[in-house]
Amino acid sequence: PDSSYPEVILIKRGERVELISDPDLRDQNENLTNGKERREIKGIERAERRLSEKYEDKFQSICLEGMSFKDQVSYFYNAKIIVCAHGACMANLFFCQAGTSVIEVNAQTPEDKRIGAGNYPFFDVICDVLNLNQHKIQRNNGFDLLKYIDSL
Repeated sequence: PDSSYPEVILIKRGERVELISDPDLRDQNENLTNGKERREIKGIERAERRLSEKYEDKFQSICLEGMSFKDQVSYFYNAKIIVCAHGACMANLFFCQAGTSVIEVNAQTPEDKRIGAGNYPFFDVICDVLNLNQHKIQRNNGFDLLKYIDSL
């Protein structure tokens, strides 16, 4: 553990990162969006303020895009509470310590439903196998997450 990292992190979306550099593969990709465009926590600024008030210097909001792999590992390894929208950022759960609380906001959009994204149970399995305390906020309305933060 490294005390220079916060105990509570909120994952925010950074700028879109183009992941497919090969022009032939890019032409075959029918998905014109990624999680950046589809999934964000509604009212994230209010959640950020509430977490900052509640946890003060033990809290930090972070954007993983552009962050080094080493820093991503360190943030997740040292966090005791992680708040995020369901999505690729949750692959970093592999680096969490047992007992870490993961507050996952279901930010599935109509576009997600159309393409079948956002409803795979593999993050549930990761949480179960690694003994992480997974809490799902089913409605992405801003209010339910604030209520949950207050109950922590």
